[in-house]
Amino acid sequence: MATLPAPARTPLADVTVPVAAEDARRGFAELPLAKALAVVGDRWSLAVVAQLTEGAQRFNDLAVALKPIARTVLSERLRRLEDAGIITRRQYSDAPVRWNYRLSVSGAELARVAGVLADWGSRHLGDGMPALTHEECGSGVMVAWHCADCGPVLPKAVVTR
Repeated sequence: MATLPAPARTPLADVTVPVAAEDARRGFAELPLAKALAVVGDRWSLAVVAQLTEGAQRFNDLAVALKPIARTVLSERLRRLEDAGIITRRQYSDAPVRWNYRLSVSGAELARVAGVLADWGSRHLGDGMPALTHEECGSGVMVAWHCADCGPVLPKAVVTR
């Protein structure tokens, strides 16, 4: 049986991220990226956010959709995401007490990031096809940087704060 060559990948070690001069003097833990990863950088958190893009869901629905997640892990992730304001929960039953979960405005913003990450994973670690596609024509959708004042900008002109 013939083996196929591995797809060409861009070595991530060669990628440089522009960093503002003040960030270079701070420790990583103080950077916005580190703060975001502290909330959603663990296993399953972004998967929960991505699943909730389909709308409000009950605990059991999430557990089935995210199989093989352990129920205790799902419960902890939901609690952490709610504490961070990324999701909200609403009681739908009194006996027994049951909740459904949905994305907050902040969570909907984060869901876009999860979509871009899924697209990257599909193109570079999966079948090479884009995960983000245009609903009407099926073509891949590209993510671009856009300044609120100046319009489109090149990635090299974007710095973190």
